[in-house]
Amino acid sequence: MATVRTYDDLIQNVLDGFGELVRDDRNMRLCRLAVQNAYRQFCNHRTWRWYVRNATITTSASLTGTVTYVSSTSTYTFAGFTMPSEGARYRVIIDGVHYSLHSVSGQTAIANFYNKPSADISDAVSCTLYRDAYQLPVDFRKLLCLYDVSHDRELSVAVDSQQHKGTISYYDTPSTPIVASIRNAGEKLLGLELILSPPPSSAFTYDVLYEAEPSQLSVDYYDTGTVTTNGTTAVVGSGTSWTNAMVGSVIRISADSTVPTSLEGRAPTGVSSTTGMYNPYIDYRLVTAVTDATNLTVDQTIQAYTGRGHTISDPVDVEETSMYTALLRATEAEYARLTQASDASAREIAASRALFLAMENDSRVSKASRGVPLYDRFSRTTVTTDSG
Repeated sequence: MATVRTYDDLIQNVLDGFGELVRDDRNMRLCRLAVQNAYRQFCNHRTWRWYVRNATITTSASLTGTVTYVSSTSTYTFAGFTMPSEGARYRVIIDGVHYSLHSVSGQTAIANFYNKPSADISDAVSCTLYRDAYQLPVDFRKLLCLYDVSHDRELSVAVDSQQHKGTISYYDTPSTPIVASIRNAGEKLLGLELILSPPPSSAFTYDVLYEAEPSQLSVDYYDTGTVTTNGTTAVVGSGTSWTNAMVGSVIRISADSTVPTSLEGRAPTGVSSTTGMYNPYIDYRLVTAVTDATNLTVDQTIQAYTGRGHTISDPVDVEETSMYTALLRATEAEYARLTQASDASAREIAASRALFLAMENDSRVSKASRGVPLYDRFSRTTVTTDSG
């Protein structure tokens, strides 16, 4: 298995890099802050190949039927189709006017307070229900390419508000989307969503090539208790207090009952200590579930161990050979900035140099294969001759 670096590894690097740091609350907080700041800013320097990922979005077909509306209760009642379970994400067209839905229950829906009919609709009238907004992945940061798999073409993306307004105004009847845009989902915690214009009339499939955000760092270090395994994916703890927050973290296993360290060892505990620890872990896995304080599950089977020491820390979402060294230098430079260290400028220069090297090494294509078109837009074109 490839080496997976952790949140604690980054903190240990800062402690090592600044010599005689006492591990009091302030210094540890500054270490964590330096790591978080550098880690968050790292993805801004370029579109790292490591963060380029794919997702698939399948749209929902539009629905036609009838509707009545009671203004006193702001309630729609639909007929002629079955309301989708995610109906609150739909909009309804009545007499050419588009209305948003606030919530849905069965065949009824509550109107959006700011966007609803002004009077009752007592006699059922025709309506069209459609969905034009689709949630992007939770780690979405930037769209690189949106490909319409159903129609074998790349979709244009609106890059400014005027173009977005134009597509909404002119292409509002459900059909085959020809342009997309990105916006906030309307509530802070829901992230970003993809808006398709015109709204899709059928179930279409889109391949989303995007730049992801690095995974969050939350669990910095845990080492209480020992673990026992039996050759499966189950891990049983003794004296442990595991929590659901550890799902997604890296668990490292020691060769004995003492706490394992990284491959480099663990930094001294402060100015009064001249030696740290060196007990490199011999195995590791990713935690996929925590049943209770003493039982968890990992991503792959792990050989049988009895009464072994362990640590748990979140994985660092970088590729080690090209990116990790640059991230180390960035955390050191950020700690120097936060503490106004005398060598802050020198550490910033070192971080910049490491970043340039990382960018050079981020190329994943050999020179021999460069220049070959990744996509030939005429490769699937059928050419016919004019018999006339």
